[in-house]
Amino acid sequence: MKKLIVAFISITLIFGLFQVTMAQQFAKVGTAGTQFLKIGTGARNVGLGNACVAIVDDASAVFWNPGGLAKVDNYSVMVSHIRWFADIQLNSVSIAKTLPGIGTIGLSALFLGSGEMDITTYQFQEGTGETFSKNDMMVGISFSRYLTDKFSFGGTLKYVREDYGTINEITGDDEITSALAFDVGAVYQTGFKSLRMGISIQNFGPEMQIPGKYKDIIGFDSKTQEYVTEPEDNYRPYHIPLLFRAGVAYDLLETAANKITVAGDLVHLNDNVEQVNLGGEYWFNNLICIRGGYIGNHDSANFSVGGSLNLSLSQLGAASLDYSYTDFGILDFVHQMSMTFSF
Repeated sequence: MKKLIVAFISITLIFGLFQVTMAQQFAKVGTAGTQFLKIGTGARNVGLGNACVAIVDDASAVFWNPGGLAKVDNYSVMVSHIRWFADIQLNSVSIAKTLPGIGTIGLSALFLGSGEMDITTYQFQEGTGETFSKNDMMVGISFSRYLTDKFSFGGTLKYVREDYGTINEITGDDEITSALAFDVGAVYQTGFKSLRMGISIQNFGPEMQIPGKYKDIIGFDSKTQEYVTEPEDNYRPYHIPLLFRAGVAYDLLETAANKITVAGDLVHLNDNVEQVNLGGEYWFNNLICIRGGYIGNHDSANFSVGGSLNLSLSQLGAASLDYSYTDFGILDFVHQMSMTFSF
């Protein structure tokens, strides 16, 4: 069994490296929708520069690598809030419960709201006076378990929905689309000191398509006060963002009072160039943590920092309050707060 596991990990990593080497090095932006699925959730993971595929060990694992859910001792709950650009809000929650002798079950939800936006038309480019909002949602169910004492494997089945908040003027349909997708992932403790490896494939599923038809506007006839349009056509289908992650993590130092962990992830995307993420964190007395990360080859993000404070909840268990700050260059910065409960 151990040889099969090593072979599985090795082949997957080689495949990932091959993809990075052979892939065309240009950003294929605009070829996938549901971009909210790519926003990192869980302030600890984001503070590490998203280099966490081999580290996640609580309820946040459902958003990165479901194989890490198997590390949950009993219950784990995570809630997170992100204030994204342009007043966009992203909220998430995940719950994990370990069933002895069976495995770990997880439930997750992710909600994105754009807030109110002005409706504009070709004729009223400054706005019609009406507003709309776009709302995205993902809900999932996960399962993970140890196949050996060093190898855990997991998967997530999720329902993804995009609501554009508008009604198709041609067909009268609500412009809402949805699809089922799934993630798979694994974590392997190599046996060499604390070195562990993680892999995950996220958002594997069919194309999505907005119902209804559209017309391309090519002008406005001031005499008839009517739009000049091309013949109507169906909306074209689009992919969801497929992500392949492979990474390692290692504890450089681990004593009773101090712990230093470093990690690195390789990320292959179907709608952008490959990324290399690096991160590290330092814990003092398992009470206070500072961390930082580098996000390589991203469109705008370049580094992140953050920290954690562990709290005792007496008989109820423990909680971790986490914060991250990510610099997105010309797009400014993003704060994220999350809280994880273990009991």
